Amino acid sequence: LPRFEFESDGDCQLIDELLRGTGAYVERALIKDDQEGAKESRTETATSVIRNCAIVVDPLDAIMVHVSSKSRIATISTNAIAVTAQRMLSQMDGNNNKELPSVRTKVWSALEAANNTVILGAGVSRDVHLGHILLARLSSGTVEVVNITATQYLHESYELMKAKSEQLAASDGDNAALEVLQRVKPLHELLQPLVGKVSNGLS
Repeated sequence: LPRFEFESDGDCQLIDELLRGTGAYVERALIKDDQEGAKESRTETATSVIRNCAIVVDPLDAIMVHVSSKSRIATISTNAIAVTAQRMLSQMDGNNNKELPSVRTKVWSALEAANNTVILGAGVSRDVHLGHILLARLSSGTVEVVNITATQYLHESYELMKAKSEQLAASDGDNAALEVLQRVKPLHELLQPLVGKVSNGLS
């Protein structure tokens, strides 16, 4: 579980000693942030960089969290915790031969602050009638509304087209390239499964 340095350095080290070995990393995501203002915290053993950020748990999607810094908000969708829990339960039951789903993690940018603007806070609406939206308050005094479903659709579409483009670039000969192009489905067909999942979740 993330801690946001509420405790002192001494208490932090004590808690780390007590909890060491009781948890495990199940997934990691790297989010680049060009915002200046990161401060270094030096200890006797290592140097770490601390950035002001907040983790917003999504109330409408159990596998989604939003990481907010001063300059951007990134959305992370991962089933790593659920898959790890299933693996542990399977081992406890002695059913090691059971086929389990693989870990799927996706990260995309939901909002980026303009120059001379800082993100002060963010939250996700719990009202399903408004849709799956994220609200961000900026230092300029405005509130940005982000449609999370729309940004997810754009990310999924970009990744699908990127994979097809790489496959096309790796193909040799006109016939192979033509076969790859013929296998590319229209955009509405690519988005239909995602639309169905959202519709089932809201119904």
